Amino acid sequence: MLEKKQHLFENLFAYHSRLRIINLSNNQLQKIPKESFKYNKRIEKIDLSSNQLEQLDLDLMDLYHLRVLDISNNNIKVLDEISINSLNGVPCVANHTHCLVKMMSNPFLCSTCDYRSSIQCLVRLKSFSSEQQDLKCMSEDKTVISIDESATRGIQNICNRKLIIITSTVSISVVFMAVGVICVILHKRKRKLKRKRNMDNVINNLIAGQGQYEFVAFLLYSSGDYQFVQDHVIDQLNENLKLIIGTDRNLICTGDQYFRPGFNIHDETELCLDRASVVILLLSNNFCRSSYCRNEFDQAYMQRKPVVLMLLGNVEEELMMPTLKNLYKRDVRILWKIENEQVVLNTTWENICSSLLEKVQV
Repeated sequence: MLEKKQHLFENLFAYHSRLRIINLSNNQLQKIPKESFKYNKRIEKIDLSSNQLEQLDLDLMDLYHLRVLDISNNNIKVLDEISINSLNGVPCVANHTHCLVKMMSNPFLCSTCDYRSSIQCLVRLKSFSSEQQDLKCMSEDKTVISIDESATRGIQNICNRKLIIITSTVSISVVFMAVGVICVILHKRKRKLKRKRNMDNVINNLIAGQGQYEFVAFLLYSSGDYQFVQDHVIDQLNENLKLIIGTDRNLICTGDQYFRPGFNIHDETELCLDRASVVILLLSNNFCRSSYCRNEFDQAYMQRKPVVLMLLGNVEEELMMPTLKNLYKRDVRILWKIENEQVVLNTTWENICSSLLEKVQV
C-alpha cells in the first residue's frame, strides 16, 4: 500500500480518532507519509521501530497525548533539518514534559562538522527522556562512542578545526594576494622610475646633441609627398619636440636639408642615420613605389634603428617589401586621415613625441 497507494496509506488512521497505540514496527518501511498520524489526537504511543527509515518527516504538532515515539533500530545516520523540526514539534518534547523518544540502534554519525545539529538534537532529546538511552555514533576515527556532551564537544572541535583550516587558508591566501599586489605595485613603481631615469638620460643626451643624439629622428619620405611633409609634419613635430626637451636646436633630420650636394646618396643616408636616434617613415604609395625610398629603409633596417611608421592615406600592402609589411602589421602606426578633402592627424603631437622619445635607446 505504501509503495503503490501512498495516499491511502496516509489516510489509513485518519478516521480512528480514538486510537491510543499504533504499532508499525518490523514492516521494512522506508518512509512514513507526513500526515499519517495528524488526526489521531488521542494517540499515546507510536511504534515505528525496526524499519528502514532514514529520516522522520511527520506532522506531530497536535498530538498532545503522545508520550512514546519509538523510532529505534532504523537506518537513520543523521537527522536532517526536517527530521529535527518534526521531533521538536512534538508537544511533550517542546514543553519538556514526561516523554520518551526512543532512538537506539540507529547508525548515527558524528564524524564531521556537518552532523553537529543532528548530534545536538539527540543530546537534547536524551537529556529529558524518562529513560536513559544508550545512543551511539560513529566518530571521526571510525570508533563508536556514546552520544553525550563529550560527543558534542568532539564534533565542535572538528568544526573549530575546519574553521581554523578555512581561516588559515583564507589568511594565507590574503597574505599571498597582498604580497602579490605589493610586488606588482613595487614592480610598476620600479618600471616607472626606470622609465623616468631613461627619459631623463635621453633628454640630457639630446640636449648635449652628440653622435646619435644630434637629432631625435631621421624622417624618410618620398619626394612625391614633399609638400605634405612641409605643410603638416616638419614644423609641428620639431616645435613639439623642442618644447618637451627644452632646446632651440633643430631635432628632425631630413635628406633635403642635411644631405651634402655632390656626395654619394648612400653615404649621406648612412651619415644621417648615424646622427639620429629614431627613424620616422612616412609610408605612402609613393614611398612604396620608389626604389630610392626602399633603399633608405633597407639601410635603416640594417642599422637596427627603431622605426616608427606614419601612414598617409590608404597604402596598398602588395606594394610593400616583406620587411616593411611585417613592420606595418606589427606596430601601431601614426595615421593621417583624409576628411572633407583635409588631412587630419588621428592622435596628438604630444603623444607622438613622447612615443618617439621612449623609442630612443640610452
